Amino acid sequence: MKSPNKLVASLLMGMLTVSSVYPADSNAGEGSGVESRGYLYAHGFGEDGDSRVTFPDAPGKLFQACFYTKPAVHTLAKALKKMAVDEGKTAIDIKARSCGGGTLINCLDKFFHYDDDPNYFDGADITAEDAQAIVTAINKGSLEITVPFLSLRKVVVLNRLSTIISCIAMVGICYNLYKRRLFDSVFKTDGLKKSLGNIATTMIAGYACRPIVQGICGKMLNYIAMPAITSRNYNPLHKEPIDAVECLRGLIKCPVLLRFCKQDGVLENPDEDTVRFYAALRDGNEEKTHVILTNVGGHNSYSHELNDAEALWTHTYNISSRQHKYNPSSEEAQNAFIKQNTPTIEEFRFRVFYQIIK
Repeated sequence: MKSPNKLVASLLMGMLTVSSVYPADSNAGEGSGVESRGYLYAHGFGEDGDSRVTFPDAPGKLFQACFYTKPAVHTLAKALKKMAVDEGKTAIDIKARSCGGGTLINCLDKFFHYDDDPNYFDGADITAEDAQAIVTAINKGSLEITVPFLSLRKVVVLNRLSTIISCIAMVGICYNLYKRRLFDSVFKTDGLKKSLGNIATTMIAGYACRPIVQGICGKMLNYIAMPAITSRNYNPLHKEPIDAVECLRGLIKCPVLLRFCKQDGVLENPDEDTVRFYAALRDGNEEKTHVILTNVGGHNSYSHELNDAEALWTHTYNISSRQHKYNPSSEEAQNAFIKQNTPTIEEFRFRVFYQIIK
């Protein structure tokens, strides 16, 4: 029988290492003779990297996985430094998918708040001046983030495994409580009524403890199982993207395109965390932050909705490092795109929960 760690690894390998059908750079290039503008693709966990960025755990090396933590952040930071500092790119357009999206958020957090933890980039040769040059170039460029990996606890297979383990644990707890007859004193009658009352009380007590037990199981997977599976490359104490994005409120000023799937398949479907993510990036950049919820395609599948949205978004903001392979779009289509995909926080929250329930 497989050990618990090997079981978790097998389940994760089956979901996270599926390569995306999106090519690393299907719609972009160095672009239209504009030497000061550059493009970078931050790939997902199951994808190969390219000449600019290849994360340490690519393509999908689960036993070496660092996900969105420090080794991945350092890799992305060095690639961005090469563009902004060494090559002198004054504007950087970034497309990030899945784990690359989470890594980008953590990287931006560390750049913008460099002085809060100046030792974080030890070994990556990133100075405060480098960080400032990079964020300036990004704010003159653009960000596209699709199906971002915001937290390990958002992975469907880990959530289901945590639920199964907690259910098994609850059965054991309830059985132990019943065998100890802890609630016998509550019932004055003997016989069947007393036994049924004891069983019912035990089940109620067990159900009341269920969130606590499930939380403990989830933490054990995150803090014990995953570091063991990944040979300690994954650091469970590193800030997660869902928390790091809150530190970016009011700091992102470039055009932003976000995409989430109604039925993701790998990560949990859009929820309140999705709304928080959009709200944080939108704060102070309301007119240029756009979000789409796609009906067709999952985490690792192609979406015509995203492709169409990319085309309109790219032409709307004249993103020269990417637009030359797109067909031009009309001003009317661009205006319709902005109107449809720039919801308020409450409008987006309604779309998220209404569409999931539907």
